Amino acid sequence: MDQKKEIVTVALRSKPPVLRSESADEYTSLHKKLIEEIEPRGPIEAVYVEEITALIWDIQRLRNCKVSVIHQMSRRALKSILNQLLPIDEKIKVELADRWFEDAAAKEEVSEILKRFDLDESAIEAEAIKLASDQLEWLDKALVLASSRLDKSLRFIKSYRAGFADDVRRQTDRLLMADVTPQRSAA
Repeated sequence: MDQKKEIVTVALRSKPPVLRSESADEYTSLHKKLIEEIEPRGPIEAVYVEEITALIWDIQRLRNCKVSVIHQMSRRALKSILNQLLPIDEKIKVELADRWFEDAAAKEEVSEILKRFDLDESAIEAEAIKLASDQLEWLDKALVLASSRLDKSLRFIKSYRAGFADDVRRQTDRLLMADVTPQRSAA
C-alpha cells in the first residue's frame, strides 16, 4: 500500500462525524479531496487533515442551520406581520398564516396583503431573522470559532512543514560539512 492510501485509510478509521440527515459518503469524499489537495506527509499531518475535514463539515452544517432556523421561524414571522397589518380576527390571521405554507390561494392572498403595504415575502424572512436573532447570533459565534480553528489547523500544517524542512536542511548542512572537513591521518 502506498503512503497516500495508507494515510487515507488511517485517517478514515474513525467514524465520520455526520448527523442522520447528512451523508457519510459526502464527508468521506470531502476528506479524500482534502488529502489530494494538502497531500499530508505522515500521520501528524493526516490527523490535521482529518481535523480540517471535520471543521469544514461543521462550518457547512452551521451555515445550513442558520437557514433552517430562519425557515422554522417563518410561520411565527408571518403571524407577527399579519398581526401588525390586519385588524381582523386573530383566528383568521393564524389560519391564513398556517395555510400560506400549503395552499397556493393562501399564498396569493398573503402576497396581496403584503403588496398593499409595499412589502413582499422578504418581509417574512426579515421578521423571521429578527425573531431568531438570539439563535442566529449563537450560530454566528460558533461559525467564527470554527473558522478560527480551521485557519489555525491550516497554519499548523504550513508551520510543521516549514519546521521539518528547516530540520532537514540543518541535518544536511551538518552532514555536508562533516564530509568536507579535512580528516587528519592517524600517524
